[in-house]
Amino acid sequence: MKFGLLKKLSCEITTIQGYNVIFKNVLKHYISKKYVKNISSEDIQNYLISQRTHLKDATIRKHYILLKSIFTSLFRENIIEKNIFLDIEIPKENKYIINESNVYSKKEITKLLCLVKGTELELPIQLSLFLGLRRGEIVGLKWKNIFFEENYLYICNNITRVGNITSEKRPKSNSSIRKIGFDEYIKNLLIIESEKQKELSNNGKIRFEYVLSNNDGSNINPDRISKKFYNIVSKHNLRKIRFHDLRHTFASIANATGMTIYDISKVLGHSDVTVTSKVYIHLLEDTHKNVITAVSEYIRD
Repeated sequence: MKFGLLKKLSCEITTIQGYNVIFKNVLKHYISKKYVKNISSEDIQNYLISQRTHLKDATIRKHYILLKSIFTSLFRENIIEKNIFLDIEIPKENKYIINESNVYSKKEITKLLCLVKGTELELPIQLSLFLGLRRGEIVGLKWKNIFFEENYLYICNNITRVGNITSEKRPKSNSSIRKIGFDEYIKNLLIIESEKQKELSNNGKIRFEYVLSNNDGSNINPDRISKKFYNIVSKHNLRKIRFHDLRHTFASIANATGMTIYDISKVLGHSDVTVTSKVYIHLLEDTHKNVITAVSEYIRD
């Protein structure tokens, strides 16, 4: 198997790094037991099926994409006689469906906010809970994109990390590039953070570009937020959810307070309202029932 083929893939650097991790940790040990010319479509199909016992569907799909790219390159370079992926079924990905088990209640939110008050987790958690921002959007948020007089921020950067590589880029879809307003509460939190960074700047010698920064002005590692969030949730016996589920909690609260699916979709930066409807289908069931009940009561009255 040619490891150098990974470098030829037309992908983002973080995507290639992710593929490198898959190759080194899994595929190299499994596939390398055979000569590449002797690997059959049945071998690959069995490998993908075997991974279902311990990997998520989305991760298995990445394995499929990586293997397909490698074997297609091998076929084009005449190293193998047949592209075996013509006979392999792509694994179906079960979409992550959000329900009440993925979101915090008001009581849980109150406890969490008390626990993180005054810590480095306070601001990122508030931005996710109150504005529905993704982790990468929070870490990539720059001061130049916060407009205090107009009370809004502009989301146009996303920072991700795979392995030891951090990548900053524009969001994948145009709909993720958006303006989001904020209230005085969030405004004050941002001002407090700005003042902290001014004190650390050593009279301007250290430049702080990002809202969330290390003491030297560099942007923080996105994984650090998730790890610290997991640690504090575990330590204080809060229900274990992912940091990303705080964004889902925002959507759940927005729906419960009467915000339309269209408006929720716009704030979250989804490419289409149907995306929002599919992801939050279980959370929206009560809304549908309430609409039917309201119409029924109006007609009967």
